[in-house]
Amino acid sequence: MTPVDQISKLQADLQESRIRMEASEARLRTLLENATDSVISLDEAGAIKAWNSAATSLFGWTFKEVKGQDFFSLVLPPAAIEEHRLILLRASQARDHDLIGQRIEMHALRRQEAPILVELCCSGVPTPLGLEFLVVCHDIGDRKRLEQRLRDMAMRDVLTGLPNRAAFIEEADRALSRAQRHVHSLAVLHMDLDGFKQINDVHGHEAGDQALKAFAWRVQSCLRRSDMLARMGADEFLVLAGGIGTEAEAQALVGKIHAALAPPEDLGNLTTVCLRASIGAALYTGTGNTGLLLKEAAAAMYREKQSRMHLPEDGSSVMSG
Repeated sequence: MTPVDQISKLQADLQESRIRMEASEARLRTLLENATDSVISLDEAGAIKAWNSAATSLFGWTFKEVKGQDFFSLVLPPAAIEEHRLILLRASQARDHDLIGQRIEMHALRRQEAPILVELCCSGVPTPLGLEFLVVCHDIGDRKRLEQRLRDMAMRDVLTGLPNRAAFIEEADRALSRAQRHVHSLAVLHMDLDGFKQINDVHGHEAGDQALKAFAWRVQSCLRRSDMLARMGADEFLVLAGGIGTEAEAQALVGKIHAALAPPEDLGNLTTVCLRASIGAALYTGTGNTGLLLKEAAAAMYREKQSRMHLPEDGSSVMSG
């Protein structure tokens, strides 16, 4: 092969390589532009080098507007800018950092500083010109709101809308931790709606449901905003009340609840009932845990119920109009 032929072949090979590279770049651009996630390329300093259509939809800026701008200053709340820029700097120097390859959730800003919550994954891409970072992110606000709604549903009693037993225990654990740190007192009340079975048997389950809701409303009216009322299940309810450290204070709250329950409740359909409850209280004064308080409150409630067994459940607790 003559030198001329060798040069011609080399030129042809280079041309073929260029065509293949251009085709590969075209495919990559097509994939990038049609990706459902935002894909952003940054240099080592955090300047934007690439920005696909999904990023424009998510953040509100076109690539022409953001090219060369600092990514962190553009999309992060001011308080988080330096922290994440430092992470990127350390990653570029060490070539290894917890941020790289990990999915993280972070607050970001759209155009005109509209806040959004995104999930972001950052990968380091070595190039002949230095390390580049490929950032892939998407809005997770809807997913988080759905998760929160599902969590709220799991922690709520459907009938009364009150927190359920799981939510009560979670809040009681937090309250006890605060009480231990700050030497505060609190009380747990365990309440049972007396005569509930009679209401169901005589007037039907719809009346029973109305009685439970009325009971919850009346008890709630006796509590402070900082207190918590929860439905444990069936006809049993729990109260978590802070700042109650003596038996006299607990009994004052119990008396207030009994007074609120005293007026007859009209359940409709010419049905009127008297709502009565057996109530037991347990005090936290520095020792114990949520399980122990619940056990002590339940035991006190059953003692109260036993002491009132001589009261007829029929007639005094249920009246029909």
